[in-house]
Amino acid sequence: MICLILPFDLRDLQKDEKALKTLPQLFGVNGVKVLGFILISFTAFMAFKTVAVDVLLYVEWGMLLLLAIALYGASPKRSPMFTSFWVEGIPILWFVASILTLTFGLGL
Repeated sequence: MICLILPFDLRDLQKDEKALKTLPQLFGVNGVKVLGFILISFTAFMAFKTVAVDVLLYVEWGMLLLLAIALYGASPKRSPMFTSFWVEGIPILWFVASILTLTFGLGL
């Protein structure tokens, strides 16, 4: 969940007051991206250890890859539509892919 918030924090870096002490203000843009990639890697490893169904594991890894790409592309100079549409679409796509996989893909 924290990784989904990071692109929004990066987008709002120019608008946030200094007193807020957001992650991009404390660690910088590159530091936040490194933190996000570490968290995504940890989540991918934990998914490998905990997800019982292989097909769901592939869905999880695919969505984590999309999240890593979105985090890589996030920037304070990026259009607000990038975060508003693409980054917010990742959890929706994740949910739909998981439901479809559970409904139709387990017989594979």
